[in-house]
Amino acid sequence: MPSVHQILYLFLLWFGFALGGNVATQVLKTPLRLFWKRKCELRGDSLALYNWTVRLIPIVACTLLSGFMHSWPSYVADVWALILGSTAGLCSVAVYHAWKKTLPLVIGVLPDAIRKRLGG
Repeated sequence: MPSVHQILYLFLLWFGFALGGNVATQVLKTPLRLFWKRKCELRGDSLALYNWTVRLIPIVACTLLSGFMHSWPSYVADVWALILGSTAGLCSVAVYHAWKKTLPLVIGVLPDAIRKRLGG
């Protein structure tokens, strides 16, 4: 049975993969859009196919990185590494938006907490 530290490490690694999947999407979206516009118009079925391609980028990127890079600890089986990578890719948009909304709140609370702690 894994320890609490191992589970926490896996969660942080999964969270990093999810954020990385969103970064991969942001990096690849613009060149893909330019390529798509050059080949055909972005209307109707072509626009729907483009949108689904963009949605699949984090899933494919996270799954491939987790499978080929062996970035998960040795106590995680290969099948579970692929499952963890693909779920990180699936949840990458939700993790990004949660991170984007939560981080400014945490940063805004920190000065007050530090002032209280230091007695100011």
